[in-house]
Amino acid sequence: MSTPIEIETTILGGLPVIVKAQIAPAEPDVGIMYSYPEDVQIFWIGKKLREIPQSVYDRISEKGNKLLDEQLMESYNYDDDR
Repeated sequence: MSTPIEIETTILGGLPVIVKAQIAPAEPDVGIMYSYPEDVQIFWIGKKLREIPQSVYDRISEKGNKLLDEQLMESYNYDDDR
């Protein structure tokens, strides 16, 4: 069972966004030993949440995606420790 999570962060050098994702549990039976983020969606911050267009997703580097994953897991683990 996945756990929903939401964080506020920046992408592409300072663009403020909200990132929503599901944190999937570890699946040791198939070799996945740790929880991981899936179904990641990124939204503009404004009067109304709108998902960023594919062209913006395409500009996010692999390093940027890894950083978003780390931030999601850090937030998830922090919430889990309470």
